[in-house]
Amino acid sequence: MKSRALGAVAATIALSLPVAAQRGDSTAILPEIRSASWIAGAPGVLHRAFVGDLQVALVLQSDDGTTTPLTKADVTRMRLTEARAFVNAIRNLRAKLTPYSDDIPDPSPELSGMYPTEGASIVTSRLLLQDDWRAIESRLGGPIVAVAPMTGSLIFGRDTIVPLSRRKSAPAAQFLELAAGVLIPYGKREDALGTTVLRFTPTGWRVVPPMTEAERRDLNRQPAEGADGAADQTARTSVTPPAVLPPSADPVPPPRPSKPVTKPAKP
Repeated sequence: MKSRALGAVAATIALSLPVAAQRGDSTAILPEIRSASWIAGAPGVLHRAFVGDLQVALVLQSDDGTTTPLTKADVTRMRLTEARAFVNAIRNLRAKLTPYSDDIPDPSPELSGMYPTEGASIVTSRLLLQDDWRAIESRLGGPIVAVAPMTGSLIFGRDTIVPLSRRKSAPAAQFLELAAGVLIPYGKREDALGTTVLRFTPTGWRVVPPMTEAERRDLNRQPAEGADGAADQTARTSVTPPAVLPPSADPVPPPRPSKPVTKPAKP
């Protein structure tokens, strides 16, 4: 009777585990970029510091694309070391994502030369593939800045001056910081990562200092009247609304950035 009861308990525990952990499938291990608050709410999850306040958490992806935190107990059950689990996660990520640099489109003028993508949680994990970013940097002809407002969302582009309106421009890092602040409220609270902008360097990603209050006020200040004497109502600083970043139901791979829209010439 006692052994039967123990067997029932073991079966219940097994059923509560992610399928990948039950079958010891290390190819289901993936890295996700998460916030410190998310890590605190997932006791036991394997994680490492990434850059700034961002963390890399390991998860198990089920056949339906959903993910669950990977714990030390899961790794032991799969007969892996923690170090090997992280190595496998990056290898699996590489296998699931097609490099942007293979066929990167021209930047969208509606997004001030930025490349937005949104979809599965591993969209943001692309930040971990440094070889990709070296190739992208070469393709775009200059340094890269990026922001991940939420897990599953990523915007990047050249570190240059970008137009905000007909009469106003700003450094790309400031544009991305503003865009992240607009997009975060539209996502799930637990997926929020913040407005930290990253710059890609020869040694990896580094945090770009945030805007000062004076810089923020200047970006949001209404410019003077235009040449026709009327106030330029389109010149106020604006960022792309979330509708431009449609979510993808397909967990992998993430959708590529859309190509610029070509308007027909007037007759």
